[in-house]
Amino acid sequence: MYTTADDIFKGFLDGIKKTSTSTVIPEVFCRLWNMYAMRDWILSNESMKEGVQLTTKQMDDMQRLRRKVVMKNVGDNLFYIPDGVSIKGRMVTDINETLLTYDDILPKYQRALNMMFEIDYSTSSAQECSLTGTSGWLKSFRMLSDAESVIRDSYYLKPRDSKLYRQIFNDQILMITDPDVGSDATRIMLDYYKYPNEMSYSSGFVYTIDLPDYQISEIIDKAVMIYLDRIQDPRFRTAIGLEQGRQLDRI
Repeated sequence: MYTTADDIFKGFLDGIKKTSTSTVIPEVFCRLWNMYAMRDWILSNESMKEGVQLTTKQMDDMQRLRRKVVMKNVGDNLFYIPDGVSIKGRMVTDINETLLTYDDILPKYQRALNMMFEIDYSTSSAQECSLTGTSGWLKSFRMLSDAESVIRDSYYLKPRDSKLYRQIFNDQILMITDPDVGSDATRIMLDYYKYPNEMSYSSGFVYTIDLPDYQISEIIDKAVMIYLDRIQDPRFRTAIGLEQGRQLDRI
């Protein structure tokens, strides 16, 4: 069981066959964990080529990092991407939950899963179907840059209140509707994966574990491989063979 960062550090030392905690400086282990081992583990579950939520393992491994939040429009149908520091909103667990406050500091955004928007029909002078009030949560489509001109010129594909689009740029999310008669966005419901918590050391480890034991073990294995490679330990070849065996078992 890994209940503290000290347990993780000891598991790492077991992996490199060392018993003394002075063998590896804790600050160095934190960098190894945050910048390399954790990154490699994320890439194994969020391949840039394969995307996310394509396999049961991806969904199971990443479910602890999934967050669903609601944020307010900051103007011009723009919403800031959570940075883990200053962007506020409301964490939600139920899509129908009534939201009253938006004071939670939202976890740092890593990869989008879905985005839905709420719009105010009263801000449109020529509303479709004479709709009034505030909409429910409306689905949105990705506005692909190379297809944007074609989409906007197409009568069937062009943005409107009944067919919203979205773009992500400059750490912002833009909701796109009809530029002349479209309604303004009021809120966004953003479903995304956050970055895993980072580990630090200052007279002791500081780390809030946000992953289950079997995933921590996977990250420890990656940290061991990276460390043995860096010190050019002969056991690195053995470690490679063991890892290749694990990969074959998964096929």
